[in-house]
Amino acid sequence: MAEDHQGNLWINFGKETAVLRRQAAGSYRVDRATLARIADTPPYDLHLDPDGVVWLAMGETITRYDPARAVQSPAVYPAIVRRVIAGEDSVLFGGALPAGTERQAVLRYAQNTLRFQYAATSFVNPAKTRYRSMLEGFDEHWSAWSEETKRDYTNLPPGRYRFRAQAKNIYGQKSTEAAYTFTILPPWYRTWWAYGIYTVLAALILFTADRVQRRRLLERARERVERERQAHELEQARRLQLAMLPQTVPAMPGAELAASMLPATEVGGDFYDFEYQPGGGDGMDARDGTLNIVIGDGTGHGAEAGVVVAATKGILSALPFDGDLSRVLERSNRAMRRLHFRKLYMALAIARLNGHVLELSGAGMPPALIHRAAAGTVERVVLNGLPLGGPEGFSYRTMRVVLAPGDTVLLMSDGFPELFDPRGEMLGYERATAIFGEVAGKPPEEIIGHCLRAAVQWTEGAPQHDDMTFLALRVRDTAGK
Repeated sequence: MAEDHQGNLWINFGKETAVLRRQAAGSYRVDRATLARIADTPPYDLHLDPDGVVWLAMGETITRYDPARAVQSPAVYPAIVRRVIAGEDSVLFGGALPAGTERQAVLRYAQNTLRFQYAATSFVNPAKTRYRSMLEGFDEHWSAWSEETKRDYTNLPPGRYRFRAQAKNIYGQKSTEAAYTFTILPPWYRTWWAYGIYTVLAALILFTADRVQRRRLLERARERVERERQAHELEQARRLQLAMLPQTVPAMPGAELAASMLPATEVGGDFYDFEYQPGGGDGMDARDGTLNIVIGDGTGHGAEAGVVVAATKGILSALPFDGDLSRVLERSNRAMRRLHFRKLYMALAIARLNGHVLELSGAGMPPALIHRAAAGTVERVVLNGLPLGGPEGFSYRTMRVVLAPGDTVLLMSDGFPELFDPRGEMLGYERATAIFGEVAGKPPEEIIGHCLRAAVQWTEGAPQHDDMTFLALRVRDTAGK
C-alpha cells in the first residue's frame, strides 16, 4: 500500500489493485475504474513518484500511469442493433440506424424464428463490454448482463414486438438503448379473410346439414307414414282374412271338430273352411248329414299370400262339392291358372265326411293323420298331387277311408312338421305323428293345443317362420262321447 501526493491510497491485493480516493470529509471512496483497462493482469508491485506518477509491475512489463494525462471514457455512447436474421440465413436487417431512430419491419409468419446481433460504440476494452436485452411483447424482464452479443427467439406468435439492447463498458457506464420494432403477421389461415372463408364455409356446412337433416326427417316421416299405412292395410287384410274363416264350429250329432290357424305374419298364406249340411238322422250314418272340409297353404306370406287365399276361397265358393272331390281340385286348378299368378300356388286338401266314410283328395298337402282308437295306432294317408296353379291337366285322386267310433283325423299345413329348432334340426313328419299320437284320444281342442305347445317347445320360443294350421275331427263313440 502506498499514498500519493493527493492523499489517495493505492492498495495491491495480489489479484487486484484498487485506489481509495480521499474525500473532503476525510473518508475514502473505492475507485476500480482507474485501473479497469489492466484488470486482466493485476500488478504484483507498485511505486509512486512524488509528482503522482504511478509505476505498476505486471508480469514482465511495467505500466506507467500519469493522472495528469488520464483519458476519460465518454459519458454517453449508443448501443446498436447490427443484424437481424430470420431462420438460418435470411438477413432482414444489416448495418446500423442513426441514433434515436428505430427500424419498423413487418414479417411473415414463416419468419418467426429470429436472431438479433448487437454491439456498442464504446472502444475501451470492448471485449469486456457487457450487454443485456429484452423483447417487449414476449419477455417480462431484461436478461442478465453478459458478454453475449446475440439473442435468439424461436416460434414467436403473431403480434407486435420491440427488441431492446443496452451495453455497459468496463467503467460501468451504460449506453443508450438500441431498438428494433417489428410485427409478425398471422399465418394465412388466421387472417381476417381466412376467417371470412371459415364463416362462409361454416354457414354452408350448417345450411347443408340442416337441409340433410330436414330431408332425413322428411324421409323418416314418410317412411313412418308408409309403415303406418302398410300396417293399417295389413291389419285390414288380417281382419278380412280372419273374417273369411268360419266363426263357429257346427254342432254335429256324430262328430267333433276344431280348427286353428297361427300365421307367421299379419297376413298368412294358410286358411281353412268347412260346411255342414245336416241330414235327418241322429247318429253316425249317412242320414246325419255331410261335412265338407278344406285346408290350404299358399306360397309365401303377406299380401301376395293373402291374395292367393282370397282367390282360392272365391273359386271354391263358386264350385259345387257334389260328386268326386278330385273333380273339384281339377276345376280349381284350371281357375287358378287363368288368374296368371305366375309363381304363386295353393296347396290344398279337401275332405268330405258322410256317415262313417271320409273322402280325401289333396294337392300338395302333408299326409292326413288318422288315429285308430281300437288299435291305438296312427295311420298316415298320403295325399299326392301338385298345388293349385300348377300344370293344367294333372289328374288328382280321391281316397276313401272308413272311420270307426273314437277315431280321430288330423289335417295340418307343413308349417308344423317343417319347424326348425335353434340347432337347425327339422321337426319332421315322424315327430309330428308321434306328438299327435300322444293326445289322439282326447277332444280336438286339446289335440290342437298340444301340438301348438309342442311347436313352442321345439323352437324354444324362436320366431315363427311359416304359418301353422290344424284341423282335428273326432268321430264320437257309441255313447256320444
